Amino acid sequence: MSTPLDEKEQISMDERWHIALNICTVRALKSAFDACKEGHGYDLDPVWQLISLITWLVDFAERLVHTCVLWEGSLALHNSRNAKEPSQGKTQDVQAKMESMVVDHDLFDGELSPAPDAFAYSALPSLIHIIHPYALDNLIGAISHLNSFHAYLDTLLPSKLKAGIAKEVALDVINCSSLNLS
Repeated sequence: MSTPLDEKEQISMDERWHIALNICTVRALKSAFDACKEGHGYDLDPVWQLISLITWLVDFAERLVHTCVLWEGSLALHNSRNAKEPSQGKTQDVQAKMESMVVDHDLFDGELSPAPDAFAYSALPSLIHIIHPYALDNLIGAISHLNSFHAYLDTLLPSKLKAGIAKEVALDVINCSSLNLS
């Protein structure tokens, strides 16, 4: 008979499950685009499914970049505190904002700590997508397909109303993202 997990273990297991799900989803997304690839273009019969995949990938990439930026900022702030020197390249407003954020507990020692230090540790599992070679290869492949699909859609002339709408929706999702994915 298994014992129930305490809250900290449950959070850790949920986080691991979510990261594994994202790794599998990126791989499945890359495989779906591989299957739809036809020469220099893509099979547009499942265009709405591809648009759904594109939307998820753009959202995922934005969240990943956001995590990376916050992680880098928290490490820079932590390093500047340890060096007893003012942080170079960071304004006082950004430092004050980051220092004012408090998390309930650090995932490792259970104590209250400023968010930059705790975030540096808690973001590490999310960064597996850019650290692990398998996950990174799948992410690069998926984003490469996204760029190729975008370029392919740019060359198409909408012959039907449905195709034109699908083209515009797909291009809007990619072009309106906060990322330059090229």
